[in-house]
Amino acid sequence: MSFKALWILGLMLAVVVITIAYVMETTGDSMVRDSANQRVEAQVENVARTLGQLSNNVSTVALSLADTLELSDSPEEIEHKLAVMLSNENIRSVVASGGFWPEPNIYSPGDAKASVFIAFNEDGSYHRIDDYNSDTARPYHVEEWYAPTRFVRGAAYWSRAYVDPYTNEPMVTCSVPIIKNDEFRGVVTIDVRLAELRVFLSRSGQKLGGYLAMLDRGGRLMSYPDSVKPVASGTHQLPSVLEIAYRDSRFNELALAISSALQGERLALQSNANVQDLAEQIVMATPDIDLGYALSIAAELDPDQSVFRGTEKLFIHQLDVDPVLDEPTLVLARVLPGTNWMLIGALPERLLKVEATTLKNDLFFAMAFVGLLLVVVTYLAIHFHIVRPMARVRHALETQAQTGHFHRLTTKRKMNSACWCRSSTN
Repeated sequence: MSFKALWILGLMLAVVVITIAYVMETTGDSMVRDSANQRVEAQVENVARTLGQLSNNVSTVALSLADTLELSDSPEEIEHKLAVMLSNENIRSVVASGGFWPEPNIYSPGDAKASVFIAFNEDGSYHRIDDYNSDTARPYHVEEWYAPTRFVRGAAYWSRAYVDPYTNEPMVTCSVPIIKNDEFRGVVTIDVRLAELRVFLSRSGQKLGGYLAMLDRGGRLMSYPDSVKPVASGTHQLPSVLEIAYRDSRFNELALAISSALQGERLALQSNANVQDLAEQIVMATPDIDLGYALSIAAELDPDQSVFRGTEKLFIHQLDVDPVLDEPTLVLARVLPGTNWMLIGALPERLLKVEATTLKNDLFFAMAFVGLLLVVVTYLAIHFHIVRPMARVRHALETQAQTGHFHRLTTKRKMNSACWCRSSTN
């Protein structure tokens, strides 16, 4: 009987293992794949949080500058305050320059340009640049980093990515309005080097096993893998993904996914009358911004959480052939709150499959071990509580049959019925 029970339990174990294998190859496979995808999303989210903290630090310093600087300060006093505040240890590694940009004619009629702008040298020292105040320079109050800030209150505005005309470095500008007596009096700016962000994202992408890229709210490249060679599409502008796709057809599918996400958001925003009206005012304030880009800016200034949340995942897409990795790749995008920068994470499908297979095998062997353990425990329980007592009864009966004397059998357990045997002696 013990061997029969073992054979039956072995058959049960085989059925359990086959069932586990079937479940893992059907429902379990998709669950494991989802788990691998979630891990990638979590890693990208961690990078997004780090970048969000950095942008928040820059915004905080810019807001402090706007409160600290006074229109009555001399240019030398403003220059000193800028140098001190921009040397803050939380932002010093990424800051390239910063400035104070008062409204035209605020000091005297006809004095349209009175900025104080400083740039940092490699050794940490700084120097002042007055080029923006020359008669031949373009009026700074129509620049893309200045004009939208007129409509900002109590927050920072982040410009589109661009190439600095003096250093030829890719940068992005954080602008904060100067409000005195509830009136807009100018702008404070902090210029951030994108090269530092690119180094950070490059390291993070390598740890991920793929790559990370970042775009501004208009879809222009802020950070990109080494294999991508962006060329400025115009004066002091970084290219958009659509412009890169126009030059290299391998980027078409990725550009389409990004463009569709951006256009979908803008179409939803156009139905908001307040956003539409604000966007039109921004377009009127500067020739550098079109209506589509102005809509995304206006949405930040007058957010409608029912339409779009900056902290939510923007999209997840599977590329048949990634233009950077040249193999099937999972691409996902998240939007950083406060800046509307788009962080893109890409991981090869083969790494996801390896991770999913490893996880699936671990789950299979764990479940199989549990099944085997249950079978062994069940077998031991049957053997010690049923088979062995019955074997003792059988042995006792055989012994009594040989002696010819039958008597009541004693057991270790109380039984509902007792076994009485009649003696064969007269």
